Amino acid sequence: ENVYAGYLMTEQRFSDKLTILAGVRLENTQISSTGNIVNYNEDGDYDGHITTTSKNSYTNILPNIHMKYNLSKNSILRLAYTNTIARPNYIDLVPYRNILREDEEIELGNPNLKPAKSMNFDVMGEHYFSNIGIISAGIFYKGITDFSYIYVREVKEDSLGPNTTGFDIKKPENGQDAYVLGAEFSFQRKLNFLPG
Repeated sequence: ENVYAGYLMTEQRFSDKLTILAGVRLENTQISSTGNIVNYNEDGDYDGHITTTSKNSYTNILPNIHMKYNLSKNSILRLAYTNTIARPNYIDLVPYRNILREDEEIELGNPNLKPAKSMNFDVMGEHYFSNIGIISAGIFYKGITDFSYIYVREVKEDSLGPNTTGFDIKKPENGQDAYVLGAEFSFQRKLNFLPG
């Protein structure tokens, strides 16, 4: 896997209270993988293999913007809009095929698996104590597309090898959409009120 990337960023201070940091990252990912199509007989013994290769590439544009607003000397409000990706596991991208006749299963790789993409919104408030400490709370939202999961289906005909009808195929696939909404809270302080 080769990843080629570039990033542009600017920071603008609009006042003593408001600072905005904005940027965009461009990534191009190129993947080449080699796998084996392996067969096991009814007793679970190795029954030969052939080698197969695949290539794939994709490009992602990932903009983000962070806003920091000083409510007071010790209190800050932060807002962020970011875009991120999570690449699939390497093993899921390899074009392999294992026919496990003893278990009546066929395991497949998926070289066309896409990375999961997440559009993120975060709002966070922070207050810093004078005696070294912080309390913060925030909410976040993530809109996720192309997340990966293992799809299981039954073979309807001998399309993946002789006498495989009725076997279970296990293959990583991309899902459609998922959403995450949550909250976080943090409290830290120096324990200087305890006995020395």
